Amino acid sequence: MALALGLEVAYNTNINASGIDPIGDISLTPRFSIGVHWPITRQNELHFQLGLQYRRYLFHPDYSLNRFIIDPGTLLEYRVFTGDFVFTIYDVPAIYTEPDNDPGIFNTVNFQQLQNTAGISIHHNLNKLVTTLGFERVDTRSLSGTYESNNGVSYRVYGTTFYSVTPTTRIGVRGVLSTRDYTNNTLNNYVSTLAGAVITGSITPLTSYHVEMGIQSASYSATGKPESELTFTEVDGFNENVRGTLGGGNYVQPYFRIGISSQLTRHIQHSASFVREAEPSSVSNYTEQNTIAYNVDWRLNRVATLALYGGYTLGQISSSTTPIDYWQLNLRSRLSLEITRDTNLAFFYDYLVNDLAVSNGSYDRSRFGVSLGWTF
Repeated sequence: MALALGLEVAYNTNINASGIDPIGDISLTPRFSIGVHWPITRQNELHFQLGLQYRRYLFHPDYSLNRFIIDPGTLLEYRVFTGDFVFTIYDVPAIYTEPDNDPGIFNTVNFQQLQNTAGISIHHNLNKLVTTLGFERVDTRSLSGTYESNNGVSYRVYGTTFYSVTPTTRIGVRGVLSTRDYTNNTLNNYVSTLAGAVITGSITPLTSYHVEMGIQSASYSATGKPESELTFTEVDGFNENVRGTLGGGNYVQPYFRIGISSQLTRHIQHSASFVREAEPSSVSNYTEQNTIAYNVDWRLNRVATLALYGGYTLGQISSSTTPIDYWQLNLRSRLSLEITRDTNLAFFYDYLVNDLAVSNGSYDRSRFGVSLGWTF
């Protein structure tokens, strides 16, 4: 069993993701986590991981989180081993409070969205041939009264098969079939598919790569309200000038995921990636995005590690008229210091720019602070 406690003090220059009236504030965020790995027998095991946090703003307490937040990474997993098969039953709850990854979310504070993923998977390992099949249900619900149009249920069937061509190279295929039903009929329900080929391997003992490409598609039913019937609160953040954002029809398009990682020196590891794909949107049918990213982890000395990340996304939000262009710049840095074996001190700085081609849809935000953590 592993226990951890933490406390973060941070200043956020724009807690309401606004381009016209940003609100800055200092937040206090205590954290708690527990991890349990229990080998019940030789044939089955239980894994439990729970992370909780609570955020309090000093100068705008009304914007503080009104509940403990379940951190991403929380999971309950039960595995059964039978010969070459591994059966897994899992539940992965999380509450997301930062809408950074969705360009259509802005002019909102205290964003809280619960997402619970429950499913079962079967993993079959024949050494050179490895196959995974799974089914899961994803429930999404707003906890803060904003963006309730996203409330709904998704069902996913997924599978992968990999074959080891050489000891350092694997080729495979991946497929996903998803359905989404929204509860309040503001957005359009859909059925989506993804099918692609994958190759992973090592160029050198210190350099690895991942290449995946295929086809994505989605078919939307006309269950959502037409633009003329929507009110401001039903699709939060978007004003009357952009009612055309809802919709945008179906799509069939290629997707790419390319990444390379390398151990540059004994103390420096870095990686780069390019991703082109479509994702469900909180304010429309879907969002097309092209993202290039680079990150580096540098072990400065025995106690200090520096982590840097930079990402740039160029994309469009689907529309029944003209797609809405956007771009995002995301920069993150973190200096971690190992004070003792059980105590860690970190200083961080994050910077985000969300440039959306609608009235008042663009904003930027800086966030910096210090965190202290203990493990037991």
